[in-house]
Amino acid sequence: MKARQFLHHTAYGYIGIGTLTVVLGLAIFLFWKENILLLEGTSAHAPARQAVNAGIVPPQPQLSPLPQKVNGIYLTSWSAGSERKVTQVLELIKGTSINAVVVDLKDYSGYVGYDSQIPEVMAYKSRNPRIRDLNALIKRFHDAGIYVIGRITVFQDPVLAKARPDIAIHSKRKLGSSSSLSSSSTLWLDQLKLAWVDPASRDTWDYVIAIGKEASSRGVDELNFDYVRFPADGRLDDMIFPISNASTAKRDVIRNFFAYLRDAFPDQKISADIFGMALINTDDSGIGQVLEDVYSYFDYVSPMIYPSHFYAGFLGYKNPAAHPYEVVKYSMEKAIERLTTYNQQLTINTSSSATELPIVGRSPAEALAQTGRSPVKLRPWLQSFNLGATYTTAMIRAQIEANAKSAGSENNAMNGFLLWDPQNRYNKAAL
Repeated sequence: MKARQFLHHTAYGYIGIGTLTVVLGLAIFLFWKENILLLEGTSAHAPARQAVNAGIVPPQPQLSPLPQKVNGIYLTSWSAGSERKVTQVLELIKGTSINAVVVDLKDYSGYVGYDSQIPEVMAYKSRNPRIRDLNALIKRFHDAGIYVIGRITVFQDPVLAKARPDIAIHSKRKLGSSSSLSSSSTLWLDQLKLAWVDPASRDTWDYVIAIGKEASSRGVDELNFDYVRFPADGRLDDMIFPISNASTAKRDVIRNFFAYLRDAFPDQKISADIFGMALINTDDSGIGQVLEDVYSYFDYVSPMIYPSHFYAGFLGYKNPAAHPYEVVKYSMEKAIERLTTYNQQLTINTSSSATELPIVGRSPAEALAQTGRSPVKLRPWLQSFNLGATYTTAMIRAQIEANAKSAGSENNAMNGFLLWDPQNRYNKAAL
């Protein structure tokens, strides 16, 4: 199995604390067919490939009561659409601390992996219902008391880019002397040959919001947004944006999207995935992500703290992957330190003038006051795959322990953890 198949979202190597460089690809690239074989044996038509479907199941209410702390595992839409795999997962987590699943609704491929009825999904030919009955799946998890988080990748979207080249990032080299951005043949591609849409595209914002609203209406308890950034790898100097321009900083583009998203989901729990080094870097790392901006608009922030992804020499360790406790504890303490400072500096403005501002004009304080939300909480992604070291039960548990100790017994800034394994093979003893 290639190393890149064990990485989450986009794998990245860190050259220095202030410099982020992507050197490998995303977690589940080229993993679809392998996942099918893993789940169902050699035949894609084996009986176990039966969808999770107990007949006609209506949209589900969201789980009640909600768990006070969420400990979750990641499932691809392939896994979540498999009767056998779902049964295995429910059996696996019995008697453990796991009380949540993160299920792909739209993954890095751009395909919407459930039985969506959204007109744009149909028009863009992005519907690929690996989960044939989302309602039935949610009911099955809810019946077991499992909190369901729906994961939506945002700006990395090859399907949308091909269907709507007018809102996609294009390649200067491919365009040549042409100024037309209407052809998919000139799309810019990242290191893994995947296309992106312009993060400033309101059509993209509305598209992912439509997916989120449909999922929420069917019982998904929380929406998790990933790839909420500009590209970080590939020939970055070759990009042409149809909407973004030099007069608007990347940070402002991403922050405006966050505000727009929050306005669309005032009462829905939403979370965002960010690079682990965003906990340490104070600038936007060239991708538009700043930790305090994420704090401002989401209920939960999930930094990807995979020890294998940190550069040699981080914290003085030649191989940070071999020191999961130290890497996670240091990173989370930095995150909590910044969150504490953020909360101290946040002056809630409840004046009537604040409510008259459009969402993209609101300050973080105003956005928080108007939604009536509880303060943001941290819930990191932790490593449950072999890269840089063989991740034993003890090493996975070390990360969980480090996360808990970073929070402290009196610290309410934390809300559990999430485990990532692109193969969806989890060690019960570690849970």
